[in-house]
Amino acid sequence: FAFGNGGKGSNQAIGAARLGARCKLLAGVGADRFGDEAVQLWRAEGVDCSAVRQMVGTPTMAGIIILDAAGENRIITDPGANARLTGTDVETFAATWTSPGILLTQLEIPVETAARALAIGKARGLTTILNPAPGRALPKEILADVDIHDPGPEPGADWLAVSRTDKRRGIQGIALQV
Repeated sequence: FAFGNGGKGSNQAIGAARLGARCKLLAGVGADRFGDEAVQLWRAEGVDCSAVRQMVGTPTMAGIIILDAAGENRIITDPGANARLTGTDVETFAATWTSPGILLTQLEIPVETAARALAIGKARGLTTILNPAPGRALPKEILADVDIHDPGPEPGADWLAVSRTDKRRGIQGIALQV
């Protein structure tokens, strides 16, 4: 058993900051030990976490990663405070966005919240990237605001099959993880 900080959004923000990007993060964390540690980590890594909402009465997101004998993983998550992020949070955060820039979102937040971020980002001229994990049904309209779709390794073959039609929906590229 090992404990560590993480979460897709956290890892992506830290990775971007380590590569020299000016990175801002919108996330929800609990008013708990894990939320405090996450904010400390982001600050230490150079991530602007001024838009991170620390919420009383809701825990910080937690995930358990289980590896099988072949090394394939299964992830079980409780979204915690991230599930309480709203379009209003995005609109407040968006006031700090500048173009050119990149907006990367994923689905450890509510789909409606991610959709609002993508719509605002696209309208402001940002390059928009969606990593639709953990997987769930997406409204087709959301794809019109996505420049690059990063479905992860599992559904990659499915996205190759529909990539031509995605250009008509507005997606300019598909990122495949191998």
